[in-house]
Amino acid sequence: MDLRQLEYFLAVVEHGGVHRAAAALRVAQPSLSQSLRRLERDLQTDLFHRVGRGLVLAPAGEALVGPARQMLRTLGSAYDAVREVRDLEAGRIDVAALADLSADPAAIWVAQFRVANPRVSARIEERGAVSQVAELVPPASARSA
Repeated sequence: MDLRQLEYFLAVVEHGGVHRAAAALRVAQPSLSQSLRRLERDLQTDLFHRVGRGLVLAPAGEALVGPARQMLRTLGSAYDAVREVRDLEAGRIDVAALADLSADPAAIWVAQFRVANPRVSARIEERGAVSQVAELVPPASARSA
């Protein structure tokens, strides 16, 4: 079972059929039908009763709706959390600075950064020598201004 299968399953439930779900998802109807069959095979049960050309949720399908929605919401939350950190909307930034600079320029920069990015916390680590500052910075993670 994968998330795309769950997305397709929920689309069929919400749109009332494979044809309308395929149109809403902008995928080919045979591709969506094949995905549903694979999901049923993975779960070893029918999720829908096929009635004529339509589909009606089977008990197993009804049981899957809630957990499938929760999984997709959780995945969306995971993407949002990573995006917020990536786009500096949330998270933390660590600043390594020489002790002589941390009192003025680095502190001013961090204060300005915090005003512009209120959901990002900032921490200044100060050291007395350049070599000590360099030890604070993991390889390939620093940019100097």
